[in-house]
Amino acid sequence: MSRPLRRRGAAWLIAALALALSPFSYAASSLAIFLPEGVPQAREAEGWERIDGQMDAGAESIDYAFYVDPWHKALYAVTRYRITSIAKTADGREERRRETEKLIWNPRPGSREPLACYELQPPAVGEERSEWRSVPAGSDAYHAAMMTAIRLYGHHARLRRAAEP
Repeated sequence: MSRPLRRRGAAWLIAALALALSPFSYAASSLAIFLPEGVPQAREAEGWERIDGQMDAGAESIDYAFYVDPWHKALYAVTRYRITSIAKTADGREERRRETEKLIWNPRPGSREPLACYELQPPAVGEERSEWRSVPAGSDAYHAAMMTAIRLYGHHARLRRAAEP
């Protein structure tokens, strides 16, 4: 193997490892790898704490990831989640339906303005990549996303309290 090919292979491996170790890497099993434009990407979020989890709530399961910016330690700067609905079919099999991923971002901590909210849309016909779309503040979808996030924060707080000695 020639040196340039080995160098390229090594550079690719280093880049893949950096992405895998970054706080915004594939957070939980069902969450997307890429984020909406404007939300801090892996390089900008170096040093952020990432908290991954799953909440099972009867007929649904929610994969989630919270990101804590070290400058605002008591604040989840970014919250991501995806709900999987679980139902029984007529023949008794379990059927799972994954909803779109949601992302909530606090772009200006301390300001009194709505949080940014995004939904990952499936790829359009003929397209390969999904697309993040903004969820308008005040809409029913926005309120539902915020209520789910509040449920997740409560779930995580209960887990932390239960783990304390």
